[in-house]
Amino acid sequence: MIFTLKTKNSNGFTILELMIATTIFSTILLLCTYGLIQVGNTYYKGATTARTQAVARSIMDDISYEIQYGTAKPQLPSPQLVCIGPTRFSATLFAQVSGATHGLLFDRNGSAGCSAPGSGKELLGENMRLTKFSVTLVPATPSSPEHYDIVINVVYGDDDLRDGDNCKGVLGNQFCASAYLESSIRRRKS
Repeated sequence: MIFTLKTKNSNGFTILELMIATTIFSTILLLCTYGLIQVGNTYYKGATTARTQAVARSIMDDISYEIQYGTAKPQLPSPQLVCIGPTRFSATLFAQVSGATHGLLFDRNGSAGCSAPGSGKELLGENMRLTKFSVTLVPATPSSPEHYDIVINVVYGDDDLRDGDNCKGVLGNQFCASAYLESSIRRRKS
């Protein structure tokens, strides 16, 4: 009598092995997704911060250029209204730019002088606001010539992300960006 052993054919996986593999694979996918979301948020925050800084620099450059090379001495009827010859900068502090709300208008009003601001080109981007804007004449002294001090603070973000003039940090996946610039400019033309 010959006995033969029948071997069990074990091609395939048990349900327990499949559950363990699925759990491990799901965990890895979850970690990868979280990492990609964080990379995206970091990129978006960096791009927005760079854009906010670029807008502040552009505003500072425009005002500086007009003061240095403008056809007339700047008129400063109010801290938020600066007229340099036919060029006018009109600011509304703490107004978030969106649709019809303006933060900083730039226009060349020709012979209209430095009257109340009308329409013009918006210098701030969407969801940005000015929290500081001033152009101040500093009279000449024996040690320094007459010059103008310019202060600008541009903030991007909603009200709940701000702490006065600056950002208070990150709230969930939202954040804000702030760019503060100061400069002293002398006129090149008399």
